[in-house]
Amino acid sequence: MKRSFLLCFLLLLGGLGYQWVYRAKGPAAPAPNVAPDRAPLLFRFSGLPVHGNLDPATATSLGQLAVLYRIAEGLVSLDPATLELRPALAERYEIDQDARTFTFHLRQGVLFHDGSLFTAGDVAQAFEHLLRPQSRTRNSWILDEVEGAEAYARGQTEKISGLEAPDPHTLRIRLRRPSALFLMKLTTAGALILSSHSRESLRNGGGQRPAGTGPFRFSARLGQDVLLERNPTYRGPPAAIDRLIIMESPAPEKTIEMFASGEVDLVVEPPGDPEDLRKRFGQSYVVWPVVGLSLLCVNHRNGPLAGDIGLRRAVAAAIDRTALAGITGGRGSPASQIVPSVLKESQPSAEKNGPAGAPEILGTASAQRGENPLRQPLRTKAPPLLQTAHKTFQRPGSTTERKLPVLRLGNLSLSPGVMARIAGDLEKSGFDVKIVEVEDPFDPGWDLLGYTWWADYPEPSSFLYSLLSSTRANVYGNWGRYRNEVYDGVLGKAMETPSPGERMDLYRQAEELALTDVALVPLLFEMESILVQPKWAGSLTLSPLGRFYLPLERLVPRGVAGVRGEAD
Repeated sequence: MKRSFLLCFLLLLGGLGYQWVYRAKGPAAPAPNVAPDRAPLLFRFSGLPVHGNLDPATATSLGQLAVLYRIAEGLVSLDPATLELRPALAERYEIDQDARTFTFHLRQGVLFHDGSLFTAGDVAQAFEHLLRPQSRTRNSWILDEVEGAEAYARGQTEKISGLEAPDPHTLRIRLRRPSALFLMKLTTAGALILSSHSRESLRNGGGQRPAGTGPFRFSARLGQDVLLERNPTYRGPPAAIDRLIIMESPAPEKTIEMFASGEVDLVVEPPGDPEDLRKRFGQSYVVWPVVGLSLLCVNHRNGPLAGDIGLRRAVAAAIDRTALAGITGGRGSPASQIVPSVLKESQPSAEKNGPAGAPEILGTASAQRGENPLRQPLRTKAPPLLQTAHKTFQRPGSTTERKLPVLRLGNLSLSPGVMARIAGDLEKSGFDVKIVEVEDPFDPGWDLLGYTWWADYPEPSSFLYSLLSSTRANVYGNWGRYRNEVYDGVLGKAMETPSPGERMDLYRQAEELALTDVALVPLLFEMESILVQPKWAGSLTLSPLGRFYLPLERLVPRGVAGVRGEAD
């Protein structure tokens, strides 16, 4: 009761604040789909608690991202449906022939939510904050390729040599080496720009009011809930929604009750059996594929799987992915590859044989390491190479048998049901399994670690590089410390190749190397699930990037007086 009263009070204050600011700055031009005299529209978005502060440099949780992507913008952005790059705060950009120098021509007259004017200096200061040693930011990796970034991050220089703002409307960035992916990295949360004043306030702990340039602006915070309001000075068409609450889900039964009564407009990962949700809510229950992968990370540093490709292949072949997908009730699909199919379906392909030299590299590596154990159709019974009755393992091409080791199985984010099925499949195949608690994934007291990886940007390198590059062996993602020079060579060439078709073929070869080596064990491609009220469903764009990237500023409610749009 107390929570509801406080939230209503904040909504009232938000409305009063909105009217005051609107009058003080003068009336903004109404959006094409918004009638000036209509009743205010409130949208309640449930299931994303907002923990921690709202600094783009440190934000990693889905709740933080859900807020930041609505209040802030970067130089470039992605179309939420097609995933194509498009200008944002940069009106246009140029790339030199060497693919190392990027010149951004910025939009003029854009205002931050605190009334300050957006300039190139705000971008430069935001990127310096991202790299500043004392910031200890998780998102600084997006600038790793910028010339002078490493020296600045170590405190060796006072400026980033590859970052220049020759005038308030121009930003120039030079890279240490060519990169075909730099623009894609600038679509991630770390590249979102806040006003200099609000960013410094967040950094110094003096406030929690981030001011960006997005279609919504921060209004108030209550516990794990955040109230946003429509930005009347937005550079594009203003949103139809006046107020947006991004809120923590209550107890499961309460969440469904609130949706059924119309108290909540959208619920992410609605609790309950998917089939029951479909029967009860029909088309209001929506599931679609996103760029996420559930996997088992393999410990390549120590333990029985390190250096033993035979054991790793046996583990990969032991798990019934079709059964795992069944446990999720359609919220996951069987994965026999690393890069989600939703990405591969939209990627171009080069000539059949790909770039010169790459097939020979792949062929040599495959011959040395054996075939990809997941190349065959997904298995439904224990592989024949495991002698389950005697719990012994026979190496391919060898007559020597030995006892199967005990595998330490840990978990970061997979459901208990999925983990129980994995343990059961391994035990049926002859392994002894010990469930271990994992407090720090960098401390490899495990042999297999279950977790889900969501792409930072919709491109294969967000999986192949982030999860398996040797340069990430001590970084978030590659907790198994996988290292393979041949793999790194093919992947590195891909990430520098400007031709999209050739780059994708190199990615496919790198992926095949990783699967052949069982660098990790893919389990399921992620599916997003939501409940959405029927009046909003017609204008909701389902983004492959998932819940935090849903373009709520495009929503137009069906049948609401005073609002016009495609959903009417």
